[in-house]
Amino acid sequence: QIQDYYKSAKIFALAYNTEVESLPMPVIEAMAAGLPVVIPFPKEGFSEGLEKTAIFSKNNEESFTENIQKLLNNEGLREKFSILSVNKAKEFDAQKIEKREAEIYLELLKKVQKWLRCFSKIEIIH
Repeated sequence: QIQDYYKSAKIFALAYNTEVESLPMPVIEAMAAGLPVVIPFPKEGFSEGLEKTAIFSKNNEESFTENIQKLLNNEGLREKFSILSVNKAKEFDAQKIEKREAEIYLELLKKVQKWLRCFSKIEIIH
């Protein structure tokens, strides 16, 4: 059902904090649906090979607006990035991504459990 929303759009733009997130799943989903994507410049070393596939923007309103308008005003450019998006999305294996996400969540849960164990040992002194 989410694919219907993607397919009804001309482009996909997502501003996010590249210091805490590398490539969100919605970006890959949008690419798989054939949408050109506008995303923030990645943290160094975390571009996921998207240099020729995505339109990178500074993470501010002006830069995003400029790049979105560039795509909306140029059908040929949209088509070019649409094809690039579909081809690049095929490189992402959903099972590998899901496995890595599960590993990250497990790591986080272990840290939370460790924190809770430490917290439960603290005595409250009145």
